[in-house]
Amino acid sequence: MRRRLNNPLLVAVVALCVTATVAYAGEDRSNDPEMSKTLLLMKRTATWSHPDKYGMTTGMRHYIHGDYPGALHYFEMGAYYADKFSQLSLGLMHMNGEGTDKDPITGYAWLDLAAERGYPEFLATRDRFRSELSPQQIEQAMAVRAELASRYGDAVAKWRLTMELRQGQMKLTGSHTGFGWDLSEWDPAQYFAKRDREWQGIVTVGPVKQEEEPTPDDNATNPPTGNDSRKQ
Repeated sequence: MRRRLNNPLLVAVVALCVTATVAYAGEDRSNDPEMSKTLLLMKRTATWSHPDKYGMTTGMRHYIHGDYPGALHYFEMGAYYADKFSQLSLGLMHMNGEGTDKDPITGYAWLDLAAERGYPEFLATRDRFRSELSPQQIEQAMAVRAELASRYGDAVAKWRLTMELRQGQMKLTGSHTGFGWDLSEWDPAQYFAKRDREWQGIVTVGPVKQEEEPTPDDNATNPPTGNDSRKQ
């Protein structure tokens, strides 16, 4: 059996952008319970020497507060540093005409670029909008996508972020402030692998089985840890 684990930040932006209507355009939705959770999540996200996360989280804050031009600006910053969430957000905002003219061709180009790494939710979002476009529009979108990829695609944007991460890593290891930090957050290979795990959101689990009551001996040899190895 396959079970999808939803990233709360992704759920928030898809819900906001896909269901947006004129009635809500530019409205501050920070008091909404779900949006409040998203804002809290972003507040806890460390962004020092991570311009990808900075663009992503700052863009989302502007979006939730109804500042669409500001959201576009910061999402583009995140996109410049290989953040696929920011690229997805740019695609959805162009699709819905939020902070910019409604442009399904440019919107789809961003959505396709955001799906470059094959993240399931990103692919599903892209495919949802693909069904609304004509073959001619898709062809035009692919031409725009090629232009975007030359600046924001992984081939160039990942290298750009790698340089930022390495600079941050050198600053940490060269000062006392580096002690206690999780340096894997600044190791490019480990960092990109972690981001991939965050957005993949798919795990495989076996069939559900009825658990037997543990015996006293079972508890003694296998004390409960509270950890679920299937969770990411």
